Amino acid sequence: MLAVPTIVCEDGYEVQINTRDHPPPHVHVRKAGGEARYALENDTVELLTQSGMKASELKKAAALVAKHYVKLQNELGKMSWVRSRSLPLQKKASAKPLKRGKK
Repeated sequence: MLAVPTIVCEDGYEVQINTRDHPPPHVHVRKAGGEARYALENDTVELLTQSGMKASELKKAAALVAKHYVKLQNELGKMSWVRSRSLPLQKKASAKPLKRGKK
């Protein structure tokens, strides 16, 4: 059975990581029946696929993933399918085409 823990739950969005997934390192964002997959590599968040989400929801989802990038990257680093790629821990992120501002 595939385990899909929710790592972040905010504003109706659920960010999940499949424990037995495949490269590239990515997360699944679900909201109201829609889903998007975002890759987390090289300090960026890149949309891979989406189904049933509006452009405004995709923008918010990408911003949410960028906001929690470090936490998500650390969780991804615990997955055997990611560890085998020697994925380094990240300290910051930006969403493509969104850029995170410094706080």
